[in-house]
Amino acid sequence: MPIRRVLRKRAPEAQTVETPAAPPEPATVTQTASASVARPKLRKVGIAKKSTSTEQGDDADTTEAIDNKLSTAIYEMEMRARTYRLSIGSLGDYRSLRNHERVTVMKEDTASVRASKRLYDPADFHIKAILQAQDRLRDFFRAFTVAHPEPGSRMFVIKRTWDDATAVSSDIETAMAKQLDEFHKTMNENIQSYYDNEVTAAANNWDEVLTRAKAYTKDLFDPTQYPTVDALRDILYIRFYPVPSVLPPEYNRIDPGMRSQIADAIRQQMEGALAQQLLDIEDSLNSSLAGLQEKLEETGKAGSHVRFFDSRLTNVQKAIEMYQNSMNSLGLSLGTSLPNRLAELKLQLARAGDDPKRAIAQIKTSTQVRTEVLESVKAAISSTAAAFTPVRRRITVR
Repeated sequence: MPIRRVLRKRAPEAQTVETPAAPPEPATVTQTASASVARPKLRKVGIAKKSTSTEQGDDADTTEAIDNKLSTAIYEMEMRARTYRLSIGSLGDYRSLRNHERVTVMKEDTASVRASKRLYDPADFHIKAILQAQDRLRDFFRAFTVAHPEPGSRMFVIKRTWDDATAVSSDIETAMAKQLDEFHKTMNENIQSYYDNEVTAAANNWDEVLTRAKAYTKDLFDPTQYPTVDALRDILYIRFYPVPSVLPPEYNRIDPGMRSQIADAIRQQMEGALAQQLLDIEDSLNSSLAGLQEKLEETGKAGSHVRFFDSRLTNVQKAIEMYQNSMNSLGLSLGTSLPNRLAELKLQLARAGDDPKRAIAQIKTSTQVRTEVLESVKAAISSTAAAFTPVRRRITVR
């Protein structure tokens, strides 16, 4: 049974010198295929004020054109975005080893070692099914929503299916309510089919899960560290609910100065949401495409024995889906080059095989297929840089 160990330095002798406060943690920096992009997950992001620059982006878009596109997207989000949260409970797969347990599994000086044990057999069918269902729900939620600056929240942007010039307010409200109802229904159906059924199956076979856990942890098994069947559903909870983020009904009855502050705060929130979503899309495309390019080039040099996991392809497919859904939701276009290159890449992967395993087998054995996919990946990386570089200049980090 694997044990996670972390060496811990011994504490120094007590001193009378006062230690200054530690500086804040820096934001994570992710290296992408086209450039180094700081992903300000722990910082506030926004859209810079309009620029008079005439720098060109994808499809010869000027900065002014990009400003107009971003401003339109922000306005549409203010009008049509609704905020939601998806919260999922965890079994807590790891526990810290207690003193007598550290002595059982280690010969080193246990005072200088911090370690934890895994409670469940990672090969257990029911545990794997629950974890996969949780990941699938998160992916589904992310696919239909866009980023939000508040941690744990995401926004569903209602698609414009009406003509402002002819539609009356009641028609617009009806169309918006219909889309929200469909989103709620789809989410709840997925929760029931993907998650509730797996939790029920695990509860019905909980004795078997604990038996496998005991065989896996051996002498470190402690039944008090595992939930009972009755407590299982409370631990593996799932909550999907809306979070108020639009102007309250009493907005028009408050002081004009306060009203202006509320409107500015909401606009900044929408700006931050759009900026974070664009950073997420770019990072997802860059990291997945760069990973696939690296593996394709490695396969070309070393031959078919290279380890080529399905995730190299599925990550690209998820990134493309995220880009397409987000652009549609936001009503935003960054030119035609990137959508065309991504469509070509999807077509190349589909030609290689109707599922990741078959596609990888073709890529490994066919030089022509591998070359065609590699060229499509390089073109997509180049178009991603061309589309997002001018946009990134408009994003501020505070």
